[in-house]
Amino acid sequence: MIKDIIIALRKNANLTKRDVANKIGVAYQTYVNYENGKTNPDAVAIINLANIYDVSADFILGRDIYRDNIYLKSLEKSVLQNAKELFSPTDHKVRNAFEKYYYNKDKEQLTVVDYEVIDYNWFTRGQEYIVIKQNNNDMLPEISKGDNVIVKLQDKFLSNDFVLVQIEDEPAIIRKIIQKDESILMYALNSTTRENQFIFLDKSINYKIIGVVVEIRKRISRI
Repeated sequence: MIKDIIIALRKNANLTKRDVANKIGVAYQTYVNYENGKTNPDAVAIINLANIYDVSADFILGRDIYRDNIYLKSLEKSVLQNAKELFSPTDHKVRNAFEKYYYNKDKEQLTVVDYEVIDYNWFTRGQEYIVIKQNNNDMLPEISKGDNVIVKLQDKFLSNDFVLVQIEDEPAIIRKIIQKDESILMYALNSTTRENQFIFLDKSINYKIIGVVVEIRKRISRI
């Protein structure tokens, strides 16, 4: 069990076995033996591994709190994805994250690239949410490539909101929206954006405001 956990954590952090061995202060072959299941890390190594990946020592050890996780039994997810749910508030839902999203296509048929945990309280009064994994840097510095963006499905918005909008049949994109009288301008914050940095919406353009951004979950920095 320990070997499966440390392998998943290492791969998620994009580290090599040698990288991890150096970081926790053991010989390369010693660490290889951990991942092969030939030996288990001692207490010091477990603490160092927990510090590297910002998880608890109990999580590294795979204790009952992890094995009894209901999501492990009901969802096909990696060790790290289940960890996100374990250490989240009690009331939550898991939402698929999509790199590309189309309003006029069945979202269940879209490719899932990640998962995100959302508080159950957000779903009161019939509210619905989706998660978009930002695949570019159009919205820097607010939203970076790799961030998970939680979008509340609604077509109503306020000026200066970030919205998820689909134009024609293209994949939906996130833009800041400015409305003044009858004029609507959407734009990318990053001035180096080459395509669709500024979009003026009028009756000649077929578009759909899918939802308003309510939270940005920043990607985990590589170690």
